[in-house]
Amino acid sequence: MSRILQFYRDEQIHPEGYTLRGIWNWNDQDLEYRHDYIQWLFPLPNLSREVPNSPVIDEEEMRQFRTDGSLKERMRGSFQRMLAFYGFKTMTNANGTSGVIAAEDFPQKAVNWLTPGNHNYKRISRILRSLRLLGLKEECISFYQALRAVYKTSFPVIGSRAMSYWHTAAGAPKGLSARTMASAPRNGTPGGRGGGPTRPPPAGRSPG
Repeated sequence: MSRILQFYRDEQIHPEGYTLRGIWNWNDQDLEYRHDYIQWLFPLPNLSREVPNSPVIDEEEMRQFRTDGSLKERMRGSFQRMLAFYGFKTMTNANGTSGVIAAEDFPQKAVNWLTPGNHNYKRISRILRSLRLLGLKEECISFYQALRAVYKTSFPVIGSRAMSYWHTAAGAPKGLSARTMASAPRNGTPGGRGGGPTRPPPAGRSPG
């Protein structure tokens, strides 16, 4: 059995002694400065260039994530922890659908990652792609839409290249072209350090 499946089923620990629930309980500083856990929380079929000894998953393992409800629920736990780290939260709408919106502490959390060339942009690409490949497409699109709203007001900070990567990682949602998403809007207030990150609107609304 793969290391990832065993890790998510509490049958194996990370080489550094981490457990899945242990990572969920880390504080934001741990999540920011440790770089060898994200590959375990959000696995991909290709090797990590940053941590090349991290495990990868194959098609059979991805199928198990897509069909095993307990694995998907645990991955949602990982997703929820990283959302909180970035200053987002999930919210259920009146019609029963859910989306990702800015949490009350978004401005404070964004100061730590919403900066030019931030390494978290690569983490976000991994999270989006892993969610999509492992069967959490709704969560993937909701997160992507929330990021899109942030980009509309913080495009000089994020940059079109990062936005294009996020768009590709999310699977190029129907009706939203890569060119549209990668192009910078002409209004809005830049976020990040100095200007102060702005609070994005709920993901379910079109920002423009």
